[in-house]
Amino acid sequence: MKKKTAKVDHFIEGLHEFIKNHPQFRKQTGEKSEVRIQAEIRPIIIRYLEDYFHEAGYKDSIAKANKSFYWEGQEGRFGKERERIFGTRNYPDFIITEPYLIDEFSGP
Repeated sequence: MKKKTAKVDHFIEGLHEFIKNHPQFRKQTGEKSEVRIQAEIRPIIIRYLEDYFHEAGYKDSIAKANKSFYWEGQEGRFGKERERIFGTRNYPDFIITEPYLIDEFSGP
């Protein structure tokens, strides 16, 4: 595993704070399905990426944000069938490919 740099830590902490403090972020999720929670949080993450790329000077920050974000079940290069590991296939809940490669796996 690669060591995280201060920039990666700052990006992840910023994303965490953005999600946590977003007015549409639901804090009481005990009765909600994982799919429902993912559907609610996906646009918040996209918005964070849009803002990040806009501040970084990208002309089309919206397209860049959408191109840099993959969510579980999305078609495309990350949506292909995975190899089995211990009898199951692991898929990330989401992957951010830029500005840093970050993937989030749910599970034990």
